[in-house]
Amino acid sequence: MGKDNKEFEEIAQGEELKIIHQMIEKTKSDTAESGTELIMWGWLALAACVCLYALVFLGLPHLAWLPWAVLMPIGAIVQIVKEIKQRKRTRISTYTDHAISSLWLACGMSIFMVAFLAVPLGAVSYKFLTPAISIIIGIAMFTSGQIVEWKLMKICGLVWWLSAVIMMLIHSHLHTGVFAISIILGYLVPGYILRRNYLRK
Repeated sequence: MGKDNKEFEEIAQGEELKIIHQMIEKTKSDTAESGTELIMWGWLALAACVCLYALVFLGLPHLAWLPWAVLMPIGAIVQIVKEIKQRKRTRISTYTDHAISSLWLACGMSIFMVAFLAVPLGAVSYKFLTPAISIIIGIAMFTSGQIVEWKLMKICGLVWWLSAVIMMLIHSHLHTGVFAISIILGYLVPGYILRRNYLRK
């Protein structure tokens, strides 16, 4: 009887591991499909950087916040609409889906609070804004990679953290340039790689 129970427990544990693995693989697939999201956010952020430089070049540095205030809400609206449609279509959500969604929501709210509350209120220096955002994005990317066991996303997290350190060591006028490079390496490159791998399946 004891032997039968032991075998049953081993089978049950095997099934649990199989289910967990299937959940992770499903989330990987969803994330690969949402490589389009990384691409979208990457291009929006890159466009904001270009607009910022253009405003500074035109002698309007006091409007440097405007591209971010316009483009980021557009991205958020598109993201919300897409997630609502996806949930209606699949009607299935795993624990890892919830974990990653909650992680990015928390990091997104943190970025919003730093950029549109802490800096305007003087609680955080404007010079530390882009390094702070890079740190938060690094947390989101690295943790997402750890959850779905993707080395690429963890490397992207390290790229964002490295860019934050670099920005702390250089003049603030160069921050936007470093941030733009981080967007390309930490958002667009992995986004296109994930999308390509997904389309090959």
